[in-house]
Amino acid sequence: MTSPYPLPKVESDTGQVYSFNKTLFTRPEFNVERFINLARHRASLDEIFADLKSYLKTVQEELVELINVEYADFVNLSSSLVSLNDVIERIGESTNNSFNKYCESTFQLKESANQLNDKREKLSKCYLEQINLRNRINFVESSKRFVDLLEEFPAELSRGQVERFSISIADLVNSFEACKETTDDNQNARDYDRVMTFIVSKFTKLITECLKQKFREVNSKDIESIISCLQIIDKENFPTEAISQDIVLPTLDRCFEGKETLDKKLLICLDTVIKTRNKFLKESDIQIGSLTNHFIDSCLLKGLVESIKNNLASNVLIDDTTLFQKCFYELLQFVKTYPRGIENKNLLISCLNQFNMYIYFKLITSSYSKKINGEVGKATNKQLEDIEVCLPNLEYELDYDHYFSLEISKSLVGCFVSVSDEKIVLDPLLSKSWTFLISNFKKFITFLDKASELEFEEDYKIPIAIISDLQRIEESIMGLCYGVYRPRLEKLFIDWRIFGNVFNSFFDILREKSTLFQKHLMDITKKTLDKYLIQVNDVPKNYRWTKKPMPESHSQYLINIIEYLEKLENDFDIYGVEKEIKERIIINIKEYIKNTFIRLSSNLIQSIQQTFSSLQRFKNREDENTSNFSGNSSDEGKMLKQLELDNIFVCNTF
Repeated sequence: MTSPYPLPKVESDTGQVYSFNKTLFTRPEFNVERFINLARHRASLDEIFADLKSYLKTVQEELVELINVEYADFVNLSSSLVSLNDVIERIGESTNNSFNKYCESTFQLKESANQLNDKREKLSKCYLEQINLRNRINFVESSKRFVDLLEEFPAELSRGQVERFSISIADLVNSFEACKETTDDNQNARDYDRVMTFIVSKFTKLITECLKQKFREVNSKDIESIISCLQIIDKENFPTEAISQDIVLPTLDRCFEGKETLDKKLLICLDTVIKTRNKFLKESDIQIGSLTNHFIDSCLLKGLVESIKNNLASNVLIDDTTLFQKCFYELLQFVKTYPRGIENKNLLISCLNQFNMYIYFKLITSSYSKKINGEVGKATNKQLEDIEVCLPNLEYELDYDHYFSLEISKSLVGCFVSVSDEKIVLDPLLSKSWTFLISNFKKFITFLDKASELEFEEDYKIPIAIISDLQRIEESIMGLCYGVYRPRLEKLFIDWRIFGNVFNSFFDILREKSTLFQKHLMDITKKTLDKYLIQVNDVPKNYRWTKKPMPESHSQYLINIIEYLEKLENDFDIYGVEKEIKERIIINIKEYIKNTFIRLSSNLIQSIQQTFSSLQRFKNREDENTSNFSGNSSDEGKMLKQLELDNIFVCNTF
């Protein structure tokens, strides 16, 4: 059906008007139905058919025309290719001729280049020989100039003379290095070395004497320039060694000649070093340079190292460990406060290293190791009787020898006290002391493991001592950790958290072991109580055929139990067991007493009633109820009365 409103037709490029858009045919998504629907909006089917035939004819004509044009181009292209081939052949002939000419000229150039290279090598060899000769001349002239300067070496160098020496020795070193680089003759090289060694040796000795004089006079003038000269020939350490041995060491050794104690003598020696250094700074009119500072410090500290080595160190350790501690502590404070600590680090460490720290550490820790190992051995070998238990003095927390009950507890905490004290375990031994401390922690845990396997029988003193010691060990070590050990580590910029985690793990293990020994303590107590409670079964024996009067109070075994519990509570107080632990154990024990008594008494009452019923059947079959015989004067009544009184006492007491 056509539209009532006809649309204008589309005009083609050739002027022909169509009822459709011919560009639709070139689209990849072309659809016939859609094409017809669009076209029918513009024309009828007949018109569309006619337009399509017309458009097809136009396309065919254009195609024929295009083919004709392309064919003409093809003919032209073929003609051009033939002409191009002729041109290529002519160019190829010219190229071959040019290449042959190029090869001939290249061969000639190669011959010329070889000749030129031979001449260049000859010229280079001559040039190197000229350089070598010139270097020899320069070395001889520099050596002569420097030797002339040495012959005129004054008693005291002025700034200008130092500068001349500096320039001259720089020229000498440069010419020497140039000769060494260019010479191929080993004999010549050895000659250069001998000349240079002689000159340097003579110069170094003269300069050393000059520096010695300046050091004696405490005169730092021109030392910076002189050391710079020595640096050129790598001899700056030579005068330092000589001055430290010939001047500083005798001065410091005299500090140890008095009658004072060695630690006082050491203080005098260290004070002499500081005063000498300060005197150099004070006498200088200008600011002292880094080379002068290094020279002064090296002379003083090297002399100090030798003086300590000769007068202190290992010799002190043999006589008195306490004196060793004092001496090393004073030296450590000197090292920490000495100026330019980073620059002088190696020499300051050398001072400390003169003390035999390994032997010292062994000596201060051997007593702790011996005691701890001995206690672990007793527990391992099940020598229960050899484990000594002392009554603690709970009033003096810092008196660790009396604050704990077990020898191993005293040694463990005493060991940690020593490790924490910077005057006993010195800073260089901190890592070794930490290893020692962890080792003792492990040994203490081993002791607890072995002690838990011991058969304590009825003696509960060791479990109580362990329980009380464990709680106080944690308190004491924690106090030392946060009061002494942690501040010491933080002062050295050591991260505390790693150490704190180790201590927390150790405390967790101590709490676990405390719980284990609380269980052992209750087991021991229950065994003892069982011996008292089993006496419930003796009630029938006490009243059968004995003609005892009717009981009026509880049995003696209950009094014994009360006395035992009072003794246990008293021991808890004596050993300082925590109130919470004490109450928990006592409550569990009382509950055990009550439950055990009820179980035993119930079984006994049932047995008494059954026995009474059997006898009654023979005597009187009228009354089989035995409950009203508890107040009777019969033996069974007395038994039941006694059990009733005991039951009342147990229920009221426990």
